[in-house]
Amino acid sequence: MKSTIKLMLVLALAGFVTSAGAWDLTVPETNAAATTVMILPPVVDSTQNWASYAERATSVVVSAGARYRIGRQVIVAAHAGTMTNTVVSTTTYTTNGAVITTNTVTVVAPITVPISGISGYDGSVRWYRASPSRDRVRVLLVNTGGCNVTLSDGSGLNTWVKTATGVDDSFIGYQGALYISKETESVCTTSVWQW
Repeated sequence: MKSTIKLMLVLALAGFVTSAGAWDLTVPETNAAATTVMILPPVVDSTQNWASYAERATSVVVSAGARYRIGRQVIVAAHAGTMTNTVVSTTTYTTNGAVITTNTVTVVAPITVPISGISGYDGSVRWYRASPSRDRVRVLLVNTGGCNVTLSDGSGLNTWVKTATGVDDSFIGYQGALYISKETESVCTTSVWQW
């Protein structure tokens, strides 16, 4: 009986860990044009509205929080920038006796957007996958040199200033995006968990 209870607890813990997503960012890990970075993507029900977003493209300027898609996967811009990727062309030839038909398909070079965390650079933009759902958010700031960090929801109305290492559990039920910016040259690391 005790071994059965232990096994159930282990399985419950494993389910909790696998359903949570976590990532670290050095703040702000940006380029020259971006001083504020999204650390938590918004909840977007991609099964309902994926077709309403434009496909990822090239030579397009995007703002922080802009939503695009790769196939049916909704992606959210972590900061402002420009998608300046190359394109890939594939040509196929079909012969029918003496007639040769040529079909050339050109697509934007692919990019990987991880399940948890931020993508590599797509031109000068990085992406998150939109979260399909979440109940809780936990933010951990590790301040290694006197950072003044501001968290915001991107609306300009709600901001939270953090100056010391600590865990913030005040985002229970939060469904929006969360951005972070830094006011000093010191190094800060931010970890975000959602489940």
